[in-house]
Amino acid sequence: MASPATRLDAEQRDALLVLGHLMLSLDRPDRAAIVYRALDVLEPGHAPHLRALAVACARADLPAEALAALERLALTGALDGDFLALRARVLGTLGRHDEALAAMRAVLGAPLPGGRRP
Repeated sequence: MASPATRLDAEQRDALLVLGHLMLSLDRPDRAAIVYRALDVLEPGHAPHLRALAVACARADLPAEALAALERLALTGALDGDFLALRARVLGTLGRHDEALAAMRAVLGAPLPGGRRP
């Protein structure tokens, strides 16, 4: 946990999130991952930061780090179709094809927005 001197206020957090998003949109996922790693150090286990870190790492060809972030994200209960699809992609990149296939099958059964089933 960050010490009181390093806690972020909402404005600082938003600025870092915007910076990370900007780096992703400029096709600099490696730089975005740095920003999201910093956010995770300052606010560990925060689901939106972990999701962003996983996406940035997957795009930066850092699948092991992406999977580690996804595993931590799963502990927060943030399991939706996007999570499962990213997990399948990362597992496939790591050569864990059976697990990737299982994750993609789970995507097909994941609820749609609003809780509807496909």
